[in-house]
Amino acid sequence: MPPASVHFNGGVNLPDAPTVLRALAERVPAGVRRLPDGETGDRAQWIGYQFPRLLATPGLVPDTGSTGDTAADDSYEGGPSVRLAEGTDPEGLRWPDLGYASEYEKSYAAFVALRDEGVVPGGVRMQAEYPTPLAVGSLFSPGDKERIAPSYERALLGDLDRLLALVPHADLAVQWDLAVETVLIDQDPSRLEPLTSRVAALMGRVPDGVPVGVHLCYGDFEHRHMIEPESLANQVEIANALAGGPAGPRPGSPSPSRRTAPTRRTSNHWPACGPAPRPSSVCRSCPTTPPGRPRAPFRSRSSSSTGSSPGTTRPGGSAPSAGWRAPSARTCRS
Repeated sequence: MPPASVHFNGGVNLPDAPTVLRALAERVPAGVRRLPDGETGDRAQWIGYQFPRLLATPGLVPDTGSTGDTAADDSYEGGPSVRLAEGTDPEGLRWPDLGYASEYEKSYAAFVALRDEGVVPGGVRMQAEYPTPLAVGSLFSPGDKERIAPSYERALLGDLDRLLALVPHADLAVQWDLAVETVLIDQDPSRLEPLTSRVAALMGRVPDGVPVGVHLCYGDFEHRHMIEPESLANQVEIANALAGGPAGPRPGSPSPSRRTAPTRRTSNHWPACGPAPRPSSVCRSCPTTPPGRPRAPFRSRSSSSTGSSPGTTRPGGSAPSAGWRAPSARTCRS
């Protein structure tokens, strides 16, 4: 029987956006409310997509001396990073085009063409995915991270604003990828409130009329999570914090009708990022590597997952892509 509702997290291992959109629409003809463009090409490297743009920013230079000590600064161990050039005022950084809105503008043209062809059903939205500023901050040198991050966040939100001006709101949905936040909260539950508060502010940047959600993920390096969750309890807590915060559910978007009790801690968990990474792929999401596991500088997207409907979390069952809603209050974690 056809699914009642299907959610695609984003990354799809196909060559380009038109191919992804056609494949998803044809293979899942019912129950789809949003279609991602697959985050193809360079965006398959997730935050690695931003690294050339960081290097192209006047005032930022490669940090050849960084050790990437995750224990101290949440950065990617052993990965490349940038630092402020000597004498640079971080408030004066002039960021280049970060690329997301430009890519989604092209994808939207393909989306409209496929809808006009009858491949994409009417009423389906194009879904755009963004990493959180915290995730991209993993590419900043530990010593300069706090100084660079506010300026970069403004630039990233500016890219989102540009997307919102380019694509009709009736055709758009936005997803923040919370891979780094999910792992950090699992490691230290005391970070739940501050990190989800930051996410709520990011979600609040998306205006009413545009569904906004989050992707909760533990990574897929070598087909394994970067840390192995004992259950979905951590993801349920994050979903509940976002759904039950100061902002209520967005009308017309699926969201929990009540708080979901955290799952009992067991050895069962859902492989949150999907089944089939590219042969050359490395994990796209998490800031910590278990002992003995190799590390690569960037993480690419694994293929998309259709395991759950956004805004729902079922104990012991499918994984949550939580909170398709818009905060009604613009408060000041992906």
